[in-house]
Formats: sequence, C-alpha cells, structure tokens
Amino acid sequence: MDLVRDTAILAQRQFRLTVGSRVGLVIGLLQPVLFLVLFGPLMNNVLTGADLHGGTAWQLYVPGMLVMLGLFSAGFAGFAIFADLHSGFQERLRVTRVSREALLFGRIAHDVVVQTLQATLILVISGLFWLRVSIGGLLIGMLFVVLITVACASLSYTLALRLKMEYAYAPFISGVTLPIMLLSGILLPMDLAPRWLQVVSYANPFRHIVDGMRFAFRSDFGAPRLYAGLGVALALAVLSLVLGARSFRKEHA
Repeated sequence: MDLVRDTAILAQRQFRLTVGSRVGLVIGLLQPVLFLVLFGPLMNNVLTGADLHGGTAWQLYVPGMLVMLGLFSAGFAGFAIFADLHSGFQERLRVTRVSREALLFGRIAHDVVVQTLQATLILVISGLFWLRVSIGGLLIGMLFVVLITVACASLSYTLALRLKMEYAYAPFISGVTLPIMLLSGILLPMDLAPRWLQVVSYANPFRHIVDGMRFAFRSDFGAPRLYAGLGVALALAVLSLVLGARSFRKEHA
C-alpha cells in the first residue's frame, strides 16, 4: 500500500508541474496536431496507390505517428530529472521513507496519462480526416501507446539519473532516437525500403511495434505480426521498468 500511496503522491506532483508550465502544455498538445494536420494529407497523397495490405493511408500513418509521439515525448521525459537534481529535490528524498520504486512509477504514471490524452486527441482529429478504426483496433492501439510510454519514459529517466548532465544526455538521446525512428517505418512502411535496409530494420524493436499497431488499426486481429508487436512492446516495458527501478533504488539508497 505504501508503494501505491507514494506513487499517487509523486504523480500528483508531476501533474501540478505540468499544469503550471502552460507553455510546455500547449506545445505538447499542438505538436502532434501539427504533424497530423500539416503532414498527414501529404502522406495520404504519397501513399495513394501503394500496396497498403488492405488498409488505408491514414491507418498506416496514424499508428506510426502515435509511436513517434511516445518515442520522442516519453523518450525525452528524463529532462525533468535534471530540474529535480539542480533544485535539491532528489537529494532531499534520500532522507525520506518514500518508496524508491515510487519515485519512478509516479513519474511514469504521469507520462502515461499525458500520452494517452495526446493520443486520444490525435485519434479524434484523425477521424475528421477519414480515419476509420474499429473499437477493438482502438483499444489495442491505446495499449500499444501505454506500453511504449512506459518503456521509453523508464529508459529516459534511468539514463538521465545515471548521466546527471544535460549536455551529455541531450546528444545521446537524440542520437539514439533518430535511427530508431528511421528504421522503424514510422513515416513510411519499411516494405518500401531496399532489401538490405529491411533486414537491418528487423533488429529494431520499434519496427515490430509499428507493424503490430498498423495491423490493429486494420482490424486484422489474426495477424501474427500484431501479437509479435504486442509481445515486443510488453517485453520492452517490463525490462525498462526493472532497470529503472533498480537504478532508482541504487541512487536513493
């Protein structure tokens, strides 16, 4: 019960900080909307006539954008750690009885709620652009969003906690997320890539996650790649939580 209570308290703190940062809140909401409104129609024209395996251009583009949202927004969540380090908040926590795992889980709970709201906004607006998805596809898609957020946010916080320096963290996280994005087929399906690039992309877990979410949006619930994507996302989330919890326990021992 202490873990649940401490997680809720720390999540509330993160929500207060988010609401207090109105500029960041507005930008966080506008960015995915701009990608959808300004880039979505372009992708629709580019993909017209391509082999979409029975789906539509929007059923291909929107899942990729949801993955990109989690990869970048949750992936850069670790910057919040530096503010707490500079203010002394992290140091003061050493002398409290707060659950060490809650220090991570509270932040992740906040990130999951924020990412879910952003994803919901994207899906609502996408419906105005003729995106058609079944209820089952939407639910599985939101499950993907949650798992991606947990994995990316946990790894981001773990990395920030270990590096403790913004100038080291920023280029590292940027250098990692860019090739992950390019090799996952977020913007264009990897089926359109040369054979050698397709082979390389299979080593990227987000390639399988993107493919799985796209099958969900096409309501192809019998596709093995859908369940392969879910399995990869779940394994990545669990592994990231384990690594993150261990890092927070060690840092606040």
